[in-house]
Amino acid sequence: MKADNNSKLVKEWTERSKVYIDIIHNIQLRRIGLGFSHADLSFLLGRPYDYVYNIETFLNDKEYYLSDLVRLYDIFKCTPKELFDNEEDKEPHYRGNTGVYQYWDDKAIKQHEIYLIENFKPRLVYQVSEKISPVKELKALKSALILEIRNLIVESYFEEGAEPMIIFNTCKDRLKNNFRPIHLEAALHYFVKTIDPPLLEIIKEKEDLIHNTYFRRYLQVK
Repeated sequence: MKADNNSKLVKEWTERSKVYIDIIHNIQLRRIGLGFSHADLSFLLGRPYDYVYNIETFLNDKEYYLSDLVRLYDIFKCTPKELFDNEEDKEPHYRGNTGVYQYWDDKAIKQHEIYLIENFKPRLVYQVSEKISPVKELKALKSALILEIRNLIVESYFEEGAEPMIIFNTCKDRLKNNFRPIHLEAALHYFVKTIDPPLLEIIKEKEDLIHNTYFRRYLQVK
């Protein structure tokens, strides 16, 4: 691809290998293919809401940890080879400054442009379009998710703790409905912070970084 003037709008450049750019691009395409936003995937990984955003935009030298990749295989239903392989890349170990410019076009579609500086000139490596379709009857969906989580609490589902990805898969199987991870996060938030006293709490486990796990909260009876 030819250099594009939008490279001048990139706010931050970080040095990356071409193979790493390809891997992040592959993960991004799979995320968009599932209709997930940055925040959706961050939640499923048990990470802060901007975790995936920082990685996909190559900010602050953020990278996926090994434990993240194991979860990504399950989320995308793929093998490590499918996630990492790129037979078309002739220079996988080439390193250069990489930057991303994101914007909304006139059709309300989010555009991602990934640039790599080669021979002191920016080259447009990838351009990705992202549009996440809104969920119909969102209010009814949120009510259904809250009810389902309440049922899981009663069934002692959270006694040993449950990671976001596991909870998401469980609710998908039980509800037989289409929803995004952030909808589930909002429903879980209801039991963690909204109701008083809360019925769930988040335990942050140290494993390379912090992962969130939801546990049943036991309240001391006075």
